[in-house]
Amino acid sequence: MIRIRKNKTTRKKLTGPQTGKPVAEKAGPKATENKEQGKKRRFPYSKDSRGQKDMRGKRDVRPSPRFPEEPKVREEDLEKGAFVLPGELVGTTEEFRAGEGTTVITGDIYSSATGYVYIDRKSRIVTVRPSTNTPNIMKVGDIIFGKITDVRESGAMVEFAGIEGKADRKIVNATRLGDIHVSNVRDSYVKRLANEFRPLDIVRARVIDLDRLRLTTAENSLGVMKAYCSNCKGELVLDKDRKKLKCPVCDRTETRKLAVDYGKGIK
Repeated sequence: MIRIRKNKTTRKKLTGPQTGKPVAEKAGPKATENKEQGKKRRFPYSKDSRGQKDMRGKRDVRPSPRFPEEPKVREEDLEKGAFVLPGELVGTTEEFRAGEGTTVITGDIYSSATGYVYIDRKSRIVTVRPSTNTPNIMKVGDIIFGKITDVRESGAMVEFAGIEGKADRKIVNATRLGDIHVSNVRDSYVKRLANEFRPLDIVRARVIDLDRLRLTTAENSLGVMKAYCSNCKGELVLDKDRKKLKCPVCDRTETRKLAVDYGKGIK
């Protein structure tokens, strides 16, 4: 009887593409060195690499070059462009950044106001400055010019003419006559209001109450700027003492609450 002898062979562990698992490589001195270098690259602020405090998990507060600070637009860098209307194309986001008075739609920059285009080529910003005037709205503290229309025991009524510095423009919220109450004429006591104001007088006053349109002339710079004779309607001029007004036509003398610059700047 013939026996077949089976040779014992060492079973080799399948690795690589045969099992789909990576081959386990024995760690040598070179692999250990690479691993240590990887740690140093991953944590540049660790004690192990530079001997400094470990900054892992801390927020890096250093400025990032990807997000620079917003550049400031300087007037000397601005270049004036064309006059545009709302909706007109003024540039693209590839060329400029949208500034005031503009809007961005699918990469294009359009004007959102009526005015002139200004370009800052250093900071690459395009803006549109409105050329239309804003409404002339009276505020508390504004100095106004007006004409006296009526004088009563309690106060004088004033028809608004304009705001100082904007006298050529109509006041939007001057919907009725202003009122200079007798207590707001002077710093001192006023015995008779007819000695302070007369109809047709041109006055400079300050707004102290918008709801009731209250005015005051109780300052040296405020009061009557131009007055007319109550007898012949001639223009009154200051006498030598600059305390009273005199009519050059009928020689009548009258008094007013005068501004220090009476007769100047009023035609």
